[in-house]
Amino acid sequence: MNPLPSDEELTRRVRESERREVMTYWAIVALMGLAFAGFKPAMYLFAVMLLLVPAGLVLIVCASALFQSLALMGVSVVDDATPKRD
Repeated sequence: MNPLPSDEELTRRVRESERREVMTYWAIVALMGLAFAGFKPAMYLFAVMLLLVPAGLVLIVCASALFQSLALMGVSVVDDATPKRD
């Protein structure tokens, strides 16, 4: 059984996750800027991104509905053996 991570480790993981999230936002803004400036490869990437994001959201909504339906039927999709922090 794995020991629970310390508070410092959890804080470090959250900061790294936030940093990656901000870098992703800036990359999207830069891609949008290049696309609107007329840079052809960025225009194609931006168009693909606009097509894939709604498809991803639809998949997330469908998966969420499936998991909720399974939970209502009493089926657990979560590993209950994971240790919980008090």
